[in-house]
Amino acid sequence: MSNFLVFMSLVLAVTSAYTAHVRKVKVTAGEVLPETAELWAKIQSLEKQLTGTVQKDRIRRQSQNNGNGVAFFARLNKFLLSNLAVNQQIVLDEVVTNVGNAYNKQRGTFIAPVDGLYTFSASVMSAMDMEVHVAISHNGNDVAYVNARGTGGRHDQGSQTVVLSLQNGDEVMLKVKDYGNESLWGDKYTTFSGHLIHANAQ
Repeated sequence: MSNFLVFMSLVLAVTSAYTAHVRKVKVTAGEVLPETAELWAKIQSLEKQLTGTVQKDRIRRQSQNNGNGVAFFARLNKFLLSNLAVNQQIVLDEVVTNVGNAYNKQRGTFIAPVDGLYTFSASVMSAMDMEVHVAISHNGNDVAYVNARGTGGRHDQGSQTVVLSLQNGDEVMLKVKDYGNESLWGDKYTTFSGHLIHANAQ
């Protein structure tokens, strides 16, 4: 546990204990002394703030440092993925990293396991003397485009990075934007990756 959390936990424990003590302090008329009532209100407000801060910090640390981390990296390992149709989903054949198992290799789809802020990057390489247009798609809606156009007997490569606020169950994927009959060059040049930046506080 970080020093910050230790401090905050101790402060929270002290304020909680003092709050319990203040609740027992009454005068004969059954009312709390004015000075004590004012202090009690301040302590209750501080206790509420501390509870929220500790909870948010715990969620942040869990999303970054323990088994709840989410990250993936997939690439096209074979040399060529050809005859792609318009709107066809692109499925890369090798998953290198899949922390949290949120990336579905069979569908080529990332499915958000928690509400939060995510980032995704795509890099595509065209076959020689060919042009490809690829979309990063969120729940069926195009978010950004990647273009690569090879000429003169050469390949070309394009890349794109996006940051998205996702809800649990949202899907992010790569798909062919237009033209059809396109080809992607593999050999580890075409890739798709993403990770959770932070989960939303519950």
